[in-house]
Amino acid sequence: MITDYLARLFASAVPGARALGLVDEAIGIQARHRRQAEAWAPHLTRTRDIIRDHLGFADPAEPIVVLGAGLGLDLPLGALDAHPAGALLIDAVRLPAMRKRLRAYDNLGFELHDVTGLIRPYAQAKDGAAVEAPALAPVPVAGAGMIVSVNLLSQLALPFIDSPPESDEDKATRRALVAAHLDALKAADCPVLLITDVMREETDALGPRPHETVPNDLIADWPAEEIARWDWHLAPKGENRDGTTVTLQVGAWFRR
Repeated sequence: MITDYLARLFASAVPGARALGLVDEAIGIQARHRRQAEAWAPHLTRTRDIIRDHLGFADPAEPIVVLGAGLGLDLPLGALDAHPAGALLIDAVRLPAMRKRLRAYDNLGFELHDVTGLIRPYAQAKDGAAVEAPALAPVPVAGAGMIVSVNLLSQLALPFIDSPPESDEDKATRRALVAAHLDALKAADCPVLLITDVMREETDALGPRPHETVPNDLIADWPAEEIARWDWHLAPKGENRDGTTVTLQVGAWFRR
């Protein structure tokens, strides 16, 4: 449709993101939200509420850094804008809809940034050359009044592996990227709020098939308090042509 064509044409992205399909993925999320706004509403509302409820812990003299800004659908943009030092929203892709949305907020900035460190090297790799994830993710944590990683952790490895990962190599890549992200958040000298899905359940005529979307042992060992769990009906009945439904289990963790 013309909306998706224009979004693809005018999207901004970090080097390598288009080649790896990240722009098309963002457009797909935008289109799915148009179709499933009602089904997604409880998840988006819960995410916004949890972020809003924890903004008071942020240092008022430093900006809030949001990792995984996406389309801003799960962000309390007004509350972030009201933070005295504003907020810096970070993602590898910025669609025109997000650019337009942010015009209403003078205290919000947006930065294109690859928080995996793998997008450009992977896109440029030749003949299956191995590309290793950095030990510590290149997350901009210095000078942040608070960091919010929102619905991002499970997505970090998707441009580089099959989903769900079947091979030992893919599983190792996912684990390395998740660990690097969590270690970067752990090293931040400010409060951190992490929101991510941890389980995915696909259900068809043969019944449910659950699997982890991030290594749950890494989350369990991360030094933060779990504050909430809920379901996100990502693809309710009727979304997929084969009748498969998809529900994600989402959790939130906070470290002061």
